[in-house]
Amino acid sequence: MNMKKTIIILTLISNLLSCLPKSEPDVLIVNKTDTTLDSIRVFANDKNPTTFYSLRENEKVKGKIVFDRNKKGDGCYSILAYKKDSVVISQGFGYYTNGASLDREFNISIMKDTIIIKSR
Repeated sequence: MNMKKTIIILTLISNLLSCLPKSEPDVLIVNKTDTTLDSIRVFANDKNPTTFYSLRENEKVKGKIVFDRNKKGDGCYSILAYKKDSVVISQGFGYYTNGASLDREFNISIMKDTIIIKSR
C-alpha cells in the first residue's frame, strides 16, 4: 500500500513539474540552403539575440534563446538569416508568455526560400 502511494505522489509531482514553463528553450538550427549563411539571429527580444556565425551548407548549430529577466510580457520569437550583411530570410514563430517559453525546444531548418520550425 505504501509503495502505491509513493508511485502516485511521484507521478503527480513529475506531471506538475513538466507543466512549468522553461525560461530558455533550446534551439537547433540546420542550414539546408546551398550556400553559407554569414549569421543567424534568434531572439525573443532583439536587444539580446542568440547569434550563430558562418553556418555552412548542411551544418547544424545548437544554443538557447535568451530572455530578458526584467520583462515578463508575452510575444513571439524571431529568426533572421543574413548573407552579405542583408537579411535573406526571416520569420516569426512560437509564443512565450509571462517572460517564459511554452516550448522546451525548437528544431529549425533554413531552406532556400522558407524556414521550417518544429517545437516540443
